[in-house]
Amino acid sequence: MIFWEPMRFFCGISYSFRFGPYVASIIGQALMLAALVSLAWIAARVLFALAAYNDAQAHVNPDALMWSLLIGFLGLIPGIIYLCIRGSQQRKVCCLKCGFWHSAWEPNCPRCGAPSENVQQEPSTAYTTVYAAKAKKFLVAALICLGIMIVAAIVGGIAIGASAAINALNF
Repeated sequence: MIFWEPMRFFCGISYSFRFGPYVASIIGQALMLAALVSLAWIAARVLFALAAYNDAQAHVNPDALMWSLLIGFLGLIPGIIYLCIRGSQQRKVCCLKCGFWHSAWEPNCPRCGAPSENVQQEPSTAYTTVYAAKAKKFLVAALICLGIMIVAAIVGGIAIGASAAINALNF
């Protein structure tokens, strides 16, 4: 009965005292489930942001931090936009004379002025492969976290409903 009075005061619930502890128990279970689902959702958003950051680093995108922050804070829409434009960035080439990376459409190197006839393609460095592997790991972890969140919400909702039904039958 002690726990029921604050619940009745804060929630505006006016049940008889014999239902009070059970209603408070169900509300407490619902709040615990909501907290668990919220934490899983936040963890998934952080993991998706880390996956985007590492993927952008693997694609040598200079805006990796911007994309990770957008996906972390705003969620799905920036993630879809990033996936659509991540492969459309300009192809880069390396000047054979000075080693400066520049756009392939430039006929001469902007730094030394050497012609860009014999250009080499951007290599797959050890860093890009490490970033790509990290991106995959973070993406898998985020999907697992989302799966756990969905299962917890379904199972928790069924458990709370069953608990409420059992408590209602006991009266």
